[in-house]
Amino acid sequence: MKVLILSTNTGQGHNTAGRAMLEALKRRGVDADMKDVLTFGSRRASEIISGGYVRMTQNSPKTFGRLYRAGEAISSDKLRSPVYYANRLYAERLGEFISANGYDTVLSPHLFGAEAMSFLRRRRGMKTRSFGIATDYVCTPFWEETDVDLFFIPHEKLRADYERKGFAPERLIATGIPVSHVFSEPIERTEARRTLSVPDSARVIMLMGGSMGFGDLPDIIGELLRRCGDDTRIFSLIGSNEKMASLLKERFGSDGRLTVVPFTREVAVYMAASDVLLSKPGGLSSTEAAVKNIPLVHTAPIPGCETINARFFDENGLSVGTFSPKESALAALWLSSDSAASERMLYAQGQNMNKNAADDICSIIEG
Repeated sequence: MKVLILSTNTGQGHNTAGRAMLEALKRRGVDADMKDVLTFGSRRASEIISGGYVRMTQNSPKTFGRLYRAGEAISSDKLRSPVYYANRLYAERLGEFISANGYDTVLSPHLFGAEAMSFLRRRRGMKTRSFGIATDYVCTPFWEETDVDLFFIPHEKLRADYERKGFAPERLIATGIPVSHVFSEPIERTEARRTLSVPDSARVIMLMGGSMGFGDLPDIIGELLRRCGDDTRIFSLIGSNEKMASLLKERFGSDGRLTVVPFTREVAVYMAASDVLLSKPGGLSSTEAAVKNIPLVHTAPIPGCETINARFFDENGLSVGTFSPKESALAALWLSSDSAASERMLYAQGQNMNKNAADDICSIIEG
């Protein structure tokens, strides 16, 4: 078996799921590679589309929400969408690459790759196996028009949603969302805090704004600092958002309780050291937190699938959903001081999250 993983940079959750699959496949000795599918059009096209996505979600989230709802309105398993026709423009080059390199299996944690593969299978008779991987807790628009052998979904409770959209039941397998094995590896809190130079007695609050540092981080941090004592440490992970880093340092730079953390690969260590995590409800970041088993507060979502992610987590006891900086801060302080509430949430996470999703998907496609 030789596997090609197709993702792209419209938010890093898809890439994160792809890398988790690449990691799991390579651990098994499977020959696998991962590519940005839009570069088969052109690298410039990938930069424009990905950059436009980031700018819209950062600067005009309401517009993004309206576009998402428009996509839901026209999404159908009976008709081909504009997304399908756009992705078929580079499909021939993708097909040539697959054939030239001997890939027999393609995994798509992003819709675009699955759309291009669907064109190749329908119109060019390509026999390469194609599998889709959902990265949000909802059937996002246009997945139902793809031609995949199997579609791996986050939870059995979502099956009805996918079947209503036109997916055949036998094509749906509830594996969970694949995350890196580092989130399921045990790290002692004492060890994690020693690594981060945090006293064992401190209350540690962690904030994440996603890979691009989205969200009302300054206002949430302001609310927390007004309510916390000197025994609290706050870590704000802001990803690649340099503007956010400057803003936080300007507003709170003199407060030693706050540490602004730029892009880091040690997210699991920060989680292990923390009493509670505040995060936007991205599908991947939420799954990583729940697999790591940390009390979770969801901050205001980007309208669209994140709204539904937050609802799924809240309804199943996996997080507390909030919509304002004050609500977020109060929920974090409550969870970090109420051990019974935290334990109930951790139990629900353990019951609902599959930390071995990446390996389970590997076993299925190998079989």
